[in-house]
Amino acid sequence: MAVKDIHTHNAFAESVGAARNQYKLNPLPASVNQAKIDKETYKRWFKYIQDMGANTIRIYTVQQDVFYNAFYEYNKDNDNPLYLIHGVWVNDYTQNSHRDALDKGFKERFLSDCRTMLDVIHGNKKIGLGRMASAGSGFYLHDVSQWIIGYILGVEWEDVTVAYTNEQYKDIKGAGCSGCCVFSWQDEWFKRTWNTMYAVNLKRTPYWSDYQTNEQYFGLISFDPGSEQSVCYVDGDASEWTDDDIVADRGDMKLSMKYDEKFVYFMVKKDGLNIDKDKIYIPLDITPKSGSSYYEEKNMLFDRAVDFRQHRTIYGARLA
Repeated sequence: MAVKDIHTHNAFAESVGAARNQYKLNPLPASVNQAKIDKETYKRWFKYIQDMGANTIRIYTVQQDVFYNAFYEYNKDNDNPLYLIHGVWVNDYTQNSHRDALDKGFKERFLSDCRTMLDVIHGNKKIGLGRMASAGSGFYLHDVSQWIIGYILGVEWEDVTVAYTNEQYKDIKGAGCSGCCVFSWQDEWFKRTWNTMYAVNLKRTPYWSDYQTNEQYFGLISFDPGSEQSVCYVDGDASEWTDDDIVADRGDMKLSMKYDEKFVYFMVKKDGLNIDKDKIYIPLDITPKSGSSYYEEKNMLFDRAVDFRQHRTIYGARLA
């Protein structure tokens, strides 16, 4: 068997096959009710997951009610149904605190969430918006328990939690597992990572794609900017650029710029450009209260303080 991950906000879906999220492009936290995946999209994706050879979906937490509605409708008259491995979320902050998994506050919250999850899969629960951390909300009216083949309690348990609870990690093969999980079904723009968290508004991450956050791009389905195509492709074809994109013109050289939710694009046109010898420096002013108007190494003066310089050479581009 092969298992697959489906991430639905802070919820994942791992199938005996693949993974996905409960939101479309700009996946949002489960407490946010916009841009979420509708029932027909879910059902279409369920078919895609089966078509690729998967038979199970793993989710990390309780999803929006539309997920279970779609799952029920997809399976109820299906001779070849999908199965579900359902997870119960564990708070990251609690995991990284001094408390172990048997701490009263930790344990009671976790057991309460377990009971909520069981009510959800039996179609016997109402969850108000924002009432359950890292989970969905809605009216859960369909019993999907017949297709549940297992539960996963917690997410990636931190080693500190394991140490406090006097547990040890176990080898996957030694545990006798019967499958594996592919993570994940779709790209997840809301993901964050240690190297950029300090510099971004974490409430806005779903609205743009951070190329420095690697876990945003694990999806089997790619989410790219643009409803049909991106504003620019770095392929040497200048037909998508117009005079409206020019931001600097000194006669013999023009600098053009485009942007979308993922990248800033530059195009430089220079008369008589010698790619073996010429070097092009593009100063970038990112913030109004920082930067330098002088680049000592190359003895360059700028009209205003800049934060970065882009150095373009024949072998590529770099930001310094």
